[in-house]
Amino acid sequence: IVALSTVLQTNERLSVLDISRPLIPCVMDETASHLSRMLKVNRTLVELNISKFGLHDLGLQLLCEELYRAGPSSALQVLHARSNKIQLVSDDSVAALARLLGSDTCRLNCLSIGANALRDEGALKLAEIVATNHSLLQLDVTSNAISSRGLCALGRSISGHPMLQDVSLWGNSFDSAACLAMQQALQMVKLDFTVQQVKQQVNGTYTYNCVRC
Repeated sequence: IVALSTVLQTNERLSVLDISRPLIPCVMDETASHLSRMLKVNRTLVELNISKFGLHDLGLQLLCEELYRAGPSSALQVLHARSNKIQLVSDDSVAALARLLGSDTCRLNCLSIGANALRDEGALKLAEIVATNHSLLQLDVTSNAISSRGLCALGRSISGHPMLQDVSLWGNSFDSAACLAMQQALQMVKLDFTVQQVKQQVNGTYTYNCVRC
């Protein structure tokens, strides 16, 4: 992977790179540093898949920092980082992702970080970051152990986003409050579930649940 990253610093033809599940018995944040340096100077790579990479917050931070430094010269539009160990609990990683996605020169239109470990804490920070972004068309945060607080925050960010078209959230813990928070988002973007009204309570309120599309 280090050798491949070095070669791609000068490659001018490859547009899609899938190096998911590399089966290397070590922490991959160090390898991510080589990938990040490549992304800073590469001008042709449009899609990168580093799913099942053993990536932590530090690795994501390094990638975001170099992509931000590359600015409009980077061609990267799609980043798949599913099934890693990203939590967004590190202030530095959150700041790096926020700088990248909040930049006017950011070209990322698809961010896939499903099956990580965001939980509510990471989801709340991601919601704040998404609210400042104007480039994303697709967002995948499936199966991240997110419950009501995080889902409600994401619902508000999704509803107010000017560009998002497709959002995947299935595999998290929806309650009635989270379902209600997604109702407006359902009118704005395509979600991978729909909201159903289940029954009326004694006090006149309703309970809701989500059904996968």
